[in-house]
Amino acid sequence: MYQAGVSIKDLSASINLQKEHKILEEELIARWSKAEKLFEVGREMINSGHPHSVEIISYNNSLLNSWKQLHIGEPDGEWEKGIHLGPNERWEEEFCEHKEHGLSERAEMCEVKRAMVINDFTRPSMTISEGEVCFLLNKTNLDWFYVRNQSGIDGYVPANNIKEFNSSHVHVRQTPELNGVTETRQESYRDDFNELRMRGSTRDHSKMDEEVQAAVAPMFGVLDIVLLAGMAGFGIYWVYFRGSSKPQPPPSKGYTMQPTLITLKANESSYITKMKASGRNIVVFYGSQTGTAEEFAGRLAKEAARYGMKALVADPEECEMEELSKLSEINNSLAVFCMATYGEGDPTDNAQAFYEWLQSGEAELSGVNFAVFGLGNKTYEHFNAMGKYVDKRMEELGATRVVEAGVGDDDGNMEEDFLTWKDKFWPAVLDFFGLEMNLQEISMRQYRLVLPDVVPEKMFTGEIARLRAYQTQRPPFDAKNPFLAQVIAWRELHKGGERSCMHVELDISNSKLRYDAGDHVAVYPVNDPVLVNRFGELLSVDLDTPISLVNIDEDSSKKHPFPCPCTFRTALSYYLDITSNPRTHVLKELAEHTTDPEEKEKLLKMTSSSPEGKELYQQWVLQDNRSLLHILEDLPSCKPSLDLVCELLTRLQSRYYSISSSSKLHPESVHITAVLVNYKTPTGRVNNGVATTWLAAKKPLSDQPPHQVPIFIRKSQFRLPARPQTPIIMIGPGTGVAPFRGFVQERLKMKNEGKPVGDTVLFFGCRNRAEDFLYEEEFQEAINEGVLTLHTAFSRETDKKVYVTHLLKEHGEYIWRILGQENGHIYVCGDARNMARDVHNIIIETCSNYGQMSASEAQAFVKKLETQRRYSADVWS
Repeated sequence: MYQAGVSIKDLSASINLQKEHKILEEELIARWSKAEKLFEVGREMINSGHPHSVEIISYNNSLLNSWKQLHIGEPDGEWEKGIHLGPNERWEEEFCEHKEHGLSERAEMCEVKRAMVINDFTRPSMTISEGEVCFLLNKTNLDWFYVRNQSGIDGYVPANNIKEFNSSHVHVRQTPELNGVTETRQESYRDDFNELRMRGSTRDHSKMDEEVQAAVAPMFGVLDIVLLAGMAGFGIYWVYFRGSSKPQPPPSKGYTMQPTLITLKANESSYITKMKASGRNIVVFYGSQTGTAEEFAGRLAKEAARYGMKALVADPEECEMEELSKLSEINNSLAVFCMATYGEGDPTDNAQAFYEWLQSGEAELSGVNFAVFGLGNKTYEHFNAMGKYVDKRMEELGATRVVEAGVGDDDGNMEEDFLTWKDKFWPAVLDFFGLEMNLQEISMRQYRLVLPDVVPEKMFTGEIARLRAYQTQRPPFDAKNPFLAQVIAWRELHKGGERSCMHVELDISNSKLRYDAGDHVAVYPVNDPVLVNRFGELLSVDLDTPISLVNIDEDSSKKHPFPCPCTFRTALSYYLDITSNPRTHVLKELAEHTTDPEEKEKLLKMTSSSPEGKELYQQWVLQDNRSLLHILEDLPSCKPSLDLVCELLTRLQSRYYSISSSSKLHPESVHITAVLVNYKTPTGRVNNGVATTWLAAKKPLSDQPPHQVPIFIRKSQFRLPARPQTPIIMIGPGTGVAPFRGFVQERLKMKNEGKPVGDTVLFFGCRNRAEDFLYEEEFQEAINEGVLTLHTAFSRETDKKVYVTHLLKEHGEYIWRILGQENGHIYVCGDARNMARDVHNIIIETCSNYGQMSASEAQAFVKKLETQRRYSADVWS
């Protein structure tokens, strides 16, 4: 900024000028072409051997480096040094490669997203292959992402062809100085400027289609362009026309701008360095999607101290896993992996890069000791696939297994599975390292309470990551930066009966969010204020007290359990899960704060490994569905501090809903279809679903401001075929029909536009046509238009219950024709525990019966359909 001779006063004036003279925008942008010509002249002068080439390079470098530092702040007047970008958008720097001097190894650290290629894509300027890892340079346009492949080639690819998975620190390499001048270039995302280039207008680029042009829209403002053109013109004009008493030799050869491949760099504070510095010998990695694996990792790390060991909890996404081979340098060291399986056998988002590193086969892990506990759900086909893979692969890479892997089943009793494995784990560890069982009494607290003296503006009020993110919304929006979508429509879908099913429409018109039919929308709910207030009443605490929970372990990367500082009320309302069943370690902590002997004994019994204790926990906590709040109500002498309660409670998770609309028909809104959850427990209490109860209260009212819902979009592989002529079969009872409403909307729109549409068949089931037939009128319209074939099953309309599985058997021959002869697709959405499993078996049976296959051949055929993504499931348990 100083090199460019631009002062704070100048920048302030620029901001005011930008605000007051919007009318100049088109004229100023039109002048961009002249600035480009000046740069082109400069490049030609340098390559032609002009005697002032080095000075021209120097002025260009000064301009570009100054431009990097020049940043107009937010409207509130805050100033930032450096380029400002959103949380998921990073710029890398690229440097010139001189033909004689090559590249140096000096590097700067920056962040860039990586992505896994899930579908091949080829065009003349860019080729990517399935399974390839590429670097995600820009995703301003959510339909076309700008990436760099493993060959170092940049280009645009369809967003659906890649899956983003993490941020990594990367090397950015520079050239050595050329006659005292370092040649640099700032990254641009335009195909047409492969040499000395900067961001600017994208007009007259016939090579790019409309969507790609949107992706490379100007990032800098009007005043930026003015300053750029002015300084560039002045610099080149001055150098070109002034005399010089000391001519300098030109570069011996011309130079070109060539991007360098990005290489991974270890974090500044590696976990191995942390372990050595703090005397730790155990590192516990977690792959977690909902927080359970992270919780188990934390519990293991805490318990290590009881056995005279010290442990570090680590997120693999924040670590350079290549360092794992160095773990053997630490005496009696151990790596523990708490790995959840997500979706159809996939790693969790934060373990994706670790999974790929294991697959690479480059690691040498001899001398490394390890243990694995996997978390999964037996209702899914690929039960605990990630945990099993890590256990198998670590051994293949030379590591030594300390104890047999444990597997937890969320469909059963995950807590009991973990405790059973943990009872084997610690004795095995002690025996492996030749240590004696010498239990030590330690404090199990991980956080200490601080009562901060802060103004309200500096306190979190429900934001997920960035302070005041809801007051100053800015894209891109994701899990850590949700968009506040206004509720623009809410209606009841059930026509009768006691149950309720709501249709909610959320406005995303100003968010730049994009979605496809079949994607998921995630909603961040808020806890029932009646339950929140009850904590204050039971524990006699002012819930509006400002608090901050600070990690006692200074080496931990997790400084707070939730955004701090905030109030108790904010934490209990927005950040903590106050309705789920507490695990046994929570009961043990509660027992320490219980004065009545019988109540204390009851809590301690449930934490023991005895059959009686396990049975009591199963009955009193799980079957009776007691939350921590219920326990405080039922055991009056239990009086923990509220900050301890906040530490013991897990994070409140976002809720995912299959989007029930098509962006082709509703590009500016997202639709949700959700049944209101409420049920009576054996204790007589009525439990209400957190998210659906909250959404049920979001009906728009004409005399009140619109309600807002924090959301983000999660991409899915649950997609319509690329060719609309491809026949599809959809199976979705109840709210499982939600994504198929979007599918039908999309195909109906295509047909109305004159495009040919293949067979579109829906198998739908509900209890009673007159009560809970969802979207009946819309589906009837699609039938009348000749787009949809509908088969319905009503389970409570007659004495004979009819389910969608019965209909599938009746239409087996047709299903086989679609799948076996017409290369059609089949989609299943709904309950994973029973319905999806039954449907899967019926499809295998159908293929065997009508495809003339043996049972094993039919299974292999269906497996192939899944691999080809012609058999897709969006299920939950």
